[in-house]
Amino acid sequence: MGLDLRPAVDPLTGFGNRVALTTRLEDAVDPASDPSVLAVFGLDGLDEFEKTYGVASADNVIARLAEEFERMVTPEGVCFTPRRREFCAVFGLPLTSVWPILTATAIALRREGAMTLIRASFGIAVLPEQADDAVGALIVADRNLNQARRAQRKVRSSI
Repeated sequence: MGLDLRPAVDPLTGFGNRVALTTRLEDAVDPASDPSVLAVFGLDGLDEFEKTYGVASADNVIARLAEEFERMVTPEGVCFTPRRREFCAVFGLPLTSVWPILTATAIALRREGAMTLIRASFGIAVLPEQADDAVGALIVADRNLNQARRAQRKVRSSI
């Protein structure tokens, strides 16, 4: 197996990519580490936006949302883009300190247009408490993200 020379930065957002996130999480799950939080934000509605306005317009929205995400998350957290429709942040703080940042970030990432709505759902993993490795941390955060999305759908369908 050769050395991986791919850059560890997402070209659209400038954030660390999945490789960089995994590296950061390996440090955070070490039992000797201070408490930290992994937050995974999914950009809901971006598929519909892309179908309506095209890939280039969706990329433009992602780039603008990334700027907003970075403004909300830093300096307390480090930003990552592991997948096109997701932003992640790793905070070296306990959950009680991070929760207000997460909720404010989700609100700040909402975009409503004439034909589309983009909103951010998020899921978290508290580290090292909830995971032994980077993959486990991502699984926990993704599971919580999916639960948040299901809860939002229930609320919207009951309105």
